[in-house]
Amino acid sequence: MKTCPYCKAQITDKTCCYRCGLDFKNLRSCQRQSKLKYHQALLKYQSGEWESAQQLINTAAFFYKNKEISKLQLMIQLKRLYS
Repeated sequence: MKTCPYCKAQITDKTCCYRCGLDFKNLRSCQRQSKLKYHQALLKYQSGEWESAQQLINTAAFFYKNKEISKLQLMIQLKRLYS
């Protein structure tokens, strides 16, 4: 996250936006949870556990969706479809 999702101000390492005062604590917590679930899904994907990988990556996308998560979601769906 490089800009505040509310006012689009540049973000520093502080816990709230200097311009609008939005607290980033919950948002950063969601990003951490998403990253954790993404890495767990990646491990399941690499070991061939498609169903578990799908559940984990969907949870990651629920918390915070980015390009990496979208790509892994698509790869898992294709593997499940053609396996």
